Amino acid sequence: MKSFLTCLLTLTFFQNLYSQDHQQLLEELNKVINESVGYDARKQEDIRAIHFYEDAGTPQPEFNRYHQLFNAYKAYKYDSAYFYARKQFHIAKLLGNDTLINMARINLSFSLLSAGMYKETQETLDAMDMRTLSNEAKARYYALLGRFY
Repeated sequence: MKSFLTCLLTLTFFQNLYSQDHQQLLEELNKVINESVGYDARKQEDIRAIHFYEDAGTPQPEFNRYHQLFNAYKAYKYDSAYFYARKQFHIAKLLGNDTLINMARINLSFSLLSAGMYKETQETLDAMDMRTLSNEAKARYYALLGRFY
């Protein structure tokens, strides 16, 4: 009986300790949620700055700008990230640069996977030529493949 009371008191103590900490965490979470409008506004401002960046009108700087836009959107809006990954892919094909084509395919695969389009992700990953991947691209490819499986 004595051990039961000790156990009960210990559980009560930890429950009170947990509920106080739990309440503090909930208050912190509510504070962050209330500030989400500000976070969105800052993100949109950053994206607008990339959109209005003037480049020389040549394909390589345009590819770089689309890559920046893809990175800005990839955790924010998947459909916009996909749109800019497609633009990257188109320019990479025009340039005939295997490194850029692979980067664009990895970005496309990321967007497709994030949107739950598994068949299309598999097709895009299968289309990549592993012999032309740089070490950095291989790391991104295998990380994406791990996330896919």
